[in-house]
Amino acid sequence: MKFSIITITYGDGAKLDRTLHSVYRQRLMPGDTVEHIIVDSNPTIPPALSAYSSRPGVKILRTPPCGVYAAINEGLKAADGDIIALLHGSDYYPTDNILARVAGTFSTGDVDFVYGNVDFVEGTVITRVLGTYNVDGYKPEYLTRGFAPPHPALFISRRVKDTLGPYREDYAIAADFDYFIRLFSNQASFKGIHIPESLVAMDAHGRSRTLYARLVTNTLEKRRALRENGYRISWPRLMQRYLLHFKKFRR
Repeated sequence: MKFSIITITYGDGAKLDRTLHSVYRQRLMPGDTVEHIIVDSNPTIPPALSAYSSRPGVKILRTPPCGVYAAINEGLKAADGDIIALLHGSDYYPTDNILARVAGTFSTGDVDFVYGNVDFVEGTVITRVLGTYNVDGYKPEYLTRGFAPPHPALFISRRVKDTLGPYREDYAIAADFDYFIRLFSNQASFKGIHIPESLVAMDAHGRSRTLYARLVTNTLEKRRALRENGYRISWPRLMQRYLLHFKKFRR
């Protein structure tokens, strides 16, 4: 199996080195390989990229700042692996057997996507886990409540990538939520498996946005994504996501 890991980076500083190291320390199953596609929108090349640019399998795409989802789409265009995943420039794989764990799950049968939990961490050299976003027992019907699995812990097959196409760039925040709607709406043809462990450590400060964006823009865009994908949605049901988030986030 060939992995395509897409890392988009802009202003990640020293955390980018941690991200890259977590990819290159992975102990793979025999015959597996990694293609690491780094979409770099920094005005100058970060030192971490200079150190890793000559490694086998590394592809560095230099782009002007173009937005998160546009950068992800640039990476998807270049990805030709059997399994595709995103690992943002401030996040990292918490152990060295994550890719082997995912590959083993894909090899158990006709699996199209795998997803897991994420740890929220703070710090760079010494990190502290603040909590875990746990989606054990997740049901696709939770999407109508505005609740999706953690996007950074999603691994998809090339068939999923080719079928669903790119992320929508006309969303400011919720294009990943729209992607999950399209993914789970194809349950008749896509088989997904949840791995009940943390597959990614996500920088707690890297996910910060304004309160208005989290509460207003995010809610409006999730409602729009559901409606545009054919779901009838009510405001009370959509607001249930806060209860689900509270239940699924473990400190």
